[in-house]
Amino acid sequence: MSLDIFMSTLARAFSYVLPIVGVIALIYLILFLKQLIETLKQVSKTLDTANDQLKKLDAPLKTAENISTTVDEVNQSAKEAFVSVMSSLSENVQNAKEWKEKNPNLKGNQRDYADIRQLLVLCNIENLNAIMINDNIPQSIRIEKLNKVAIQQLEILENNKNLEELKTNSIKQIDTKQK
Repeated sequence: MSLDIFMSTLARAFSYVLPIVGVIALIYLILFLKQLIETLKQVSKTLDTANDQLKKLDAPLKTAENISTTVDEVNQSAKEAFVSVMSSLSENVQNAKEWKEKNPNLKGNQRDYADIRQLLVLCNIENLNAIMINDNIPQSIRIEKLNKVAIQQLEILENNKNLEELKTNSIKQIDTKQK
């Protein structure tokens, strides 16, 4: 009987203590959840701050990338310009060599024997060529356009009756007349 009384007393005691322990456990659980929520808010703020810092770091990296791209483009343009200049120079040297071979008795160069209208057209197409090189127009297209312009300008100058004297006089002849 003493065991029955003990168990009965123990059951009564636990019936009073158990709800109190449950309330205490709920309070601890609420405090734990509140602390967890605050910790998650701090982690969220930390992540936002880290994200902002990454965005700040991204701007200089984008700038560096843009500069690198620009340098690459300038380098490529410089290479293309150099190749174009060397090609034109080689072509001009070849043309001058061919002229010398065809005219071994003449002194000077082709320009010394060109008439004024030819020199005027040559000056114009040289200027147009410089502009087209600056605009990165490929050599093949430049040659085609410059050839058309030269032919058109020579035809205009040839068909102008007011410029008859320009057709017959070369620079050497004009220099001789002036002396």
